[in-house]
Amino acid sequence: MKPIKNIFMKFIIISLSIIFLSACGGKADKKETPGTDTTAQSTPPVVKNSTDTMVVDKNAAVYYIPDSNQMEKWKMKVGERDFATVEDDWSSYMNSSNEYLKTTNLPVQDASGKKVLKFVKADKSVTLVGLDTLSNFWGFYLFSTSKEPEFADIIMMEEAYKKYFK
Repeated sequence: MKPIKNIFMKFIIISLSIIFLSACGGKADKKETPGTDTTAQSTPPVVKNSTDTMVVDKNAAVYYIPDSNQMEKWKMKVGERDFATVEDDWSSYMNSSNEYLKTTNLPVQDASGKKVLKFVKADKSVTLVGLDTLSNFWGFYLFSTSKEPEFADIIMMEEAYKKYFK
């Protein structure tokens, strides 16, 4: 009876963690339109150099994965014991999302090693996303040059894609 209880508790913890992490992420940090005063807006991510930043100026799905510092933060947040299980689940969801996106012919870009995503719309307005400030350490952003980038729910990527690109 005890092993079933442990499995059930792990399931509950993992499910709640996934729901919490999915609900917390999503909004881009800042929108900036060239030639406008941005002092009243939130502070944008610091762009130290061009190697820290990925510029996305075409329709795409952009995925990011945690670096070693973020992995340590996450491990501390969920606890050593459940970390491996949660990490495996997120990895599986990311893989499933990537496989679905391949069927859509939408280019999929890897933002590994980047700190900032710079989305440039057709009207030249810019949205910056600081990856090291997000609550989701793994994720996808969907982007169309005609609208704001949107964090996509990797558990339901097909629905997120269809909703965003309708």
